[in-house]
Amino acid sequence: MELAIIAPTMIILLLAAADLGRVFHAEVTITNAARAGALEAAKHPTSYQAGVACDATTNRVVCAVERETSGSFVTVTPADIDLVCDPDPCAEALGNTVTVSVEATFSLLTPILAAFMGGQTFDLDASSSAQISVVPTVPGASPSPSPSPSPDPSPDPSPSVEPSPSVEPSPSPSPNPCIAPVSDFSISPTSGKKKQTDFAFTDLSTTSTDCPLTWSWNFGDGGGASSTSTIQNPTHVYSSQGVYTVSLVVSNLGGSDLRTRTVTVTP
Repeated sequence: MELAIIAPTMIILLLAAADLGRVFHAEVTITNAARAGALEAAKHPTSYQAGVACDATTNRVVCAVERETSGSFVTVTPADIDLVCDPDPCAEALGNTVTVSVEATFSLLTPILAAFMGGQTFDLDASSSAQISVVPTVPGASPSPSPSPSPDPSPDPSPSVEPSPSVEPSPSPSPNPCIAPVSDFSISPTSGKKKQTDFAFTDLSTTSTDCPLTWSWNFGDGGGASSTSTIQNPTHVYSSQGVYTVSLVVSNLGGSDLRTRTVTVTP
């Protein structure tokens, strides 16, 4: 008799515990999806079409978000993904930022947590911002003018013929000496308190000789312009606890490269 009463209760409690785990996993998934979309948008800010399916050429941002949510407890459709550039429209320029927002509907297995979550079915959302990376363009070399053809010589009664002057070949433009850089950086300290610790980010990237770099940092806390920097070795203070993904995109005339690391912020 007691078993008949206890067993259903235990099953419900187990399902409620499973719901807690599913909610946590879903929130992490949505957060990571927004970050993945923002990092992709930082490299390809114009490769986004609202409400349109993933396309590796014209809609890379939607592809990045869907890769993160594939196989998870939530389903994200293209209509659930939004992108906003500051300033608008999206353009590759130093200081420009992009924010990707992701929404998803989540359903609980049992009604036990419904009172705490606002209902049996509720929405989850997350957003992430990144600074649009800028790849310097190689200035086009002006083509050397072609030598004008010499006019045909008129017949000369004299037996001697003056030789035509030779035309010196124009020098070819020097090839671009730059190769794509390798992004790397360190964080000191790697963990610290919110609103107190100054986290120092030191650039360790490598580049070719005479190929200067540009830096595009994103500190991962979604604070818009305050969460990004374009200086080589910035510092940042986090206002909330959590584990944040920091990204650095370095660029030169040969291309760009991305490196990410994590930092832990305690209460």
